[in-house]
Amino acid sequence: MLITKPWITHIIRFLLGTSFAVAGFSKLFPLKNFISQILAYQLPVSPSFLTYIACLLIGFEIWIGLSILLNSNLFISLIGCRILLISMIPITIWGTFHQAPSCGCYGNLVKREPIYATIEDALLLAITFLLIPPVKKEKQEKTFNKRQIFIFIIAISASIYGFLQIKTCLI
Repeated sequence: MLITKPWITHIIRFLLGTSFAVAGFSKLFPLKNFISQILAYQLPVSPSFLTYIACLLIGFEIWIGLSILLNSNLFISLIGCRILLISMIPITIWGTFHQAPSCGCYGNLVKREPIYATIEDALLLAITFLLIPPVKKEKQEKTFNKRQIFIFIIAISASIYGFLQIKTCLI
């Protein structure tokens, strides 16, 4: 189902983009708490690998959130959003079965059990299908515009900030 009322689309886009941007930025401060929340999932991979993935995840979430908020390359942003949500649903289910105390979705801002994150991810995934951008028949420009460069710099900076703190986050 494609939403045809532009104001509804703008509201949904604003809420979805804000959700991802806040989730990404909230994990940065303090990063060590987010890393410990991820390690509590007891995933069958090394803790140091998870720490690096967590830093990339933060940058990816910020990129998704800002891209959707600023309506920059919405089609690609929604694909990235769907990939992230589809990959996070089994992880939060895993965390539920391994009794992780908090999902870590919003860092220290919101503490909740992973099962609630699973439900939220499923709902957000459904919402992304309401935001299918209209396909234009004309050729779109393939160069980066200033908005995309700004979003990219912010997202990469957040990941680099995380990578610079990795030594203090490894337990």
